[in-house]
Amino acid sequence: MLGPSLAFQLSCILSSLEVSLFNLPMLLLVLLVSPILALGLAVWSWVVAIYWLFAAMVGNPDGLDGRNDGRELVLQVRRWWESWLRMALVD
Repeated sequence: MLGPSLAFQLSCILSSLEVSLFNLPMLLLVLLVSPILALGLAVWSWVVAIYWLFAAMVGNPDGLDGRNDGRELVLQVRRWWESWLRMALVD
């Protein structure tokens, strides 16, 4: 019953992971704690988005604008959320 909600969350973040087997205690933990963590993640995402905007306008102070630090932070937040959701899966 709880598996489809985790599969839906993983599909929303465009994870390429196939959901097949679950660790029931970790699945319950992840699904119960995720709404609380999602509030903090939403605030952190806004901070990262504002940083990305300013990094795009100002640029890198040392003159090496090859990699976009704001984009890297946004992708890092997405990877962290995916690793949090993957804790409920059996490897």
